[in-house]
Amino acid sequence: MAILSITSILVDSPAGEGSFVAGEAIDDGEVVYLDSVTGKVKLAFCNGTAAQATATGFALNSAILGQPLTISNLQVMTINTGAAPSILYFLAATPGKIFLESDLVATNYKSIICVGNTATTLIPRFWNTGIVKP
Repeated sequence: MAILSITSILVDSPAGEGSFVAGEAIDDGEVVYLDSVTGKVKLAFCNGTAAQATATGFALNSAILGQPLTISNLQVMTINTGAAPSILYFLAATPGKIFLESDLVATNYKSIICVGNTATTLIPRFWNTGIVKP
């Protein structure tokens, strides 16, 4: 499983950012979803429920339960690790992480998170298909 582990993100502008409250410990660069029951953001992952696989953005800061968390879902992001240009990245089974489509297994939700732009930039394009890999 080739997880693209993002530990730092810089965005070009504040467009597409929002402020929320963390529903659990979340690190900078992790993918989150909005929990409709609690109204807080939590780590998204593809092998849970459809709601847990409905990613809404990348965390721009680290937070623990109850702390403020800023997320972004629109801007080109500069990251600290090697992305591959023109490659689609999907929500991973590891909470908050992304990986390649080839790493999806049966019963995983297929949620496209972003596309690699360069070796150090990603373009977020959240598409929560609701489709489970057969």
